[in-house]
Amino acid sequence: GGVLVLLGYTTYGMLMIRGVQDPPMNQHRPTTFAALHEYVAREQYGEAREFPRRDDRAGIKDDPLHAPTWDQNKSSSGEAYTSDLDFFWRYQTVHMYLRYLGWNYIGRANDNQDATTDWTKTGALPLLLGLFGIFWHFKRDPKRAVAFMAAFLIMGLVTDWYQNQQDGQPRERDYFYVGSFAIYAMWIGIGATGIMEILRAKLAKKQDLPLQDAGPKDREVLDRPDDKYPALRGEGPMGLLAGTLALIVVLVPINQCIGLVGMSVFGKSFHQASKWGEYSREHNNVPLEYAYNILQSCDKDGILFTAGDNDTFPLWCIQDLYGIRTDVRIVNLSLGNMGWYVKKLKDDGPWGSKKVNLPGFTEEQLNNPDETQAGIHYTVGPPSTVTVNVSAEAMQRFTGVAQPSSFSWKYVSQHKQEGSDQYVYQVADQLVKDIVANNINDRPIYFAVAVPPSYWVGLDEHILFEGLTARVVPTIHKASRQLIDGDINEAVYTDVAYRTVSTLHATPYRAMMLESYRDPKANRCALDEKYGTTTYFELYARMANYYIQRNRMADAHRALDTLGVRLPPALVDWDYSLLQFIGQLYQATGDPKSALVYTKLAAAKLSAAPQSESADLTTQLQNDFRRGDLYYGAQQYDSARAIFSAMLPQVEGGNKLFIEFRIAQIDEKILEKKGDKHGALAKMNEMLGKFQGLNQMGAGNELQTLTQDRDRLSAELGIAPPAAVAPATPQGDGTKEMVDSNAKRAKSPKK
Repeated sequence: GGVLVLLGYTTYGMLMIRGVQDPPMNQHRPTTFAALHEYVAREQYGEAREFPRRDDRAGIKDDPLHAPTWDQNKSSSGEAYTSDLDFFWRYQTVHMYLRYLGWNYIGRANDNQDATTDWTKTGALPLLLGLFGIFWHFKRDPKRAVAFMAAFLIMGLVTDWYQNQQDGQPRERDYFYVGSFAIYAMWIGIGATGIMEILRAKLAKKQDLPLQDAGPKDREVLDRPDDKYPALRGEGPMGLLAGTLALIVVLVPINQCIGLVGMSVFGKSFHQASKWGEYSREHNNVPLEYAYNILQSCDKDGILFTAGDNDTFPLWCIQDLYGIRTDVRIVNLSLGNMGWYVKKLKDDGPWGSKKVNLPGFTEEQLNNPDETQAGIHYTVGPPSTVTVNVSAEAMQRFTGVAQPSSFSWKYVSQHKQEGSDQYVYQVADQLVKDIVANNINDRPIYFAVAVPPSYWVGLDEHILFEGLTARVVPTIHKASRQLIDGDINEAVYTDVAYRTVSTLHATPYRAMMLESYRDPKANRCALDEKYGTTTYFELYARMANYYIQRNRMADAHRALDTLGVRLPPALVDWDYSLLQFIGQLYQATGDPKSALVYTKLAAAKLSAAPQSESADLTTQLQNDFRRGDLYYGAQQYDSARAIFSAMLPQVEGGNKLFIEFRIAQIDEKILEKKGDKHGALAKMNEMLGKFQGLNQMGAGNELQTLTQDRDRLSAELGIAPPAAVAPATPQGDGTKEMVDSNAKRAKSPKK
């Protein structure tokens, strides 16, 4: 056993050999055994105690190196955990291991995050054959079976429990348990062998042979009184055995790959039923295009902050393998808390790029262990003001005026200590501050748009969007609080948004490659859809919003039209809230026809989505109102009325008044749709008298819109409207409030 352990660890020797060569990505720089231990132990991810499973020690919320493993009030399934044991079993055991085992040997429901097991994919035939294989292994060779079972459990459930993973995860973690799944695959093979052996024993011809011809094991079990014993002669009917083997191959590996049971028995499509259809990435260049488009949003020699794997590794890949934009220096903030990485930024220039000027990090600090007083470590303190002098040459680039200047910002972290004005500043926060303060005169500095503003260390008012990046500038701009807020550098932004290329450019060339989302043959996964729609939606919706605010409706319309062409709703799995949002933007441009098209698409998407049965009453009512309002906007009045009518007995006070108002609106729209304009006008006048209470509820804009519609209809009928209702207290733009609400729902951090 010890020899096998030693042999296993020798495979890590390659890491040390590679580490000495010091390639551009040299995680933990494992040139010594101490550094190798850090790498193997995954020390960069911190630690969590084993019991209790909820890591909620005093002060844990203020410690950036740790995080609670679960929130008592929510879970991935939407149903709150009731206890430590409930979390341990339902999430860490079932969700984070047994579900993955089911994916491999039963079937995966879909490729969405947190997808469940689908028994209709393969009929669970691989699972059943594996279970029989376990039985047969223990029956025929129990000692080796115990060894297999130990490996299966250690590389599976024990590893799962040891990791104490928190809910939720940025991505599925089934790859952690490949060793365990490989053992189960061996049991499937043993199960197939077992079936063959049973058939051979049942069907082979038997013949009595002399006792002296019996082997040692046969002699031990002989209990016949004579000198003869029964023996199997031949291997049984070879045609039957070969046919059995062929049938097993069809029902297990081929069934897994092609989805025979799912297609023939349950009527699923090839893509729905088969592993091949699920995992093939034919015609899918989403990661390459995504990486290329981010890099080509940067000026020459730019410094680009990223914050997670999905926004970093594709960029490193095309720099290393294709030589694309190797001048751009990527600074991954997830790695920015570790000395070895900061040292590489300061001392190295991969692929010929420039080193990053980091005077705030000394060589002595970087050569000492992390999180020690002598090494780099997080600090605690109040916000402070950082002032940076900007040269005349740099200001010429930013403003067109060669006048030296300076700018200041409030340096603040995303980690605030409860009950005080103190913040925890991770090394990554210090890194951003040092890079901006010491490089802005010489190099362009960007955040990838996927990096949340919480990482911007207070630079919110010094951000100008340029394509798929947010550039740090000394000038002041509106802080981006929502998905599509923020000022844009129009010349740069439109180059990225409208120019396209079909071949990769290694040098700076502002244009996008964006073909995978409009290719009907592209087999994209749910993650591609999620990141693609959010990122590219943000690109075009921000531009449309920018133009709408400046009353440039034709330009805003062009931006939305381009989005529809590049990511057509017929081919892309849009979230309903984003479709609704696009409809609202079209409405704001003065195009109700296009707005209705997208609103109807949103309503269809929402109606097809499964409804949660475990949500509490408040959440359920909120969801019902959202659905009813969407159906109302889509002019699906019968569906909207049914939802609001069902809600009415469950609400009271102001909420009840608003639901009654919405039902009355629907009744008026139905009358108008039927051509009864006089009836619709009478209904409007009735509503304007009945629902004045909406003014006090902060929904006066609804009455203003109703008044405008009443006056429009009165003019069409040639009827003078009655005396004007007292004007409502200004409530702001209700459409924008709804837009902002949808933007909040659509935004999700990327890791």
